[in-house]
Amino acid sequence: MEEVELSDVYGRVALRIGMSSTDVVHKSGTKLLLKMEHPRTDFLDWGHFTLIPEEGKALYEDILLDIRNILERFCEDILKRTLRR
Repeated sequence: MEEVELSDVYGRVALRIGMSSTDVVHKSGTKLLLKMEHPRTDFLDWGHFTLIPEEGKALYEDILLDIRNILERFCEDILKRTLRR
């Protein structure tokens, strides 16, 4: 089974790729963000973008662009590994 979950709850954005099961560990978007060469945001931004109202909309757009780049770069490989197990 494969899964990509994106949630935005109370000003916190979370991305998870893959299912958590007995032998498969899902990958967190914020950990994958650290593997990106030039991300627009950092993991703190993902949890606190609503605390800065004047930058909130632009920061949220940057978070979504980083999520898109993470999915383009990592998603297929992670899901393939999940399916092989």
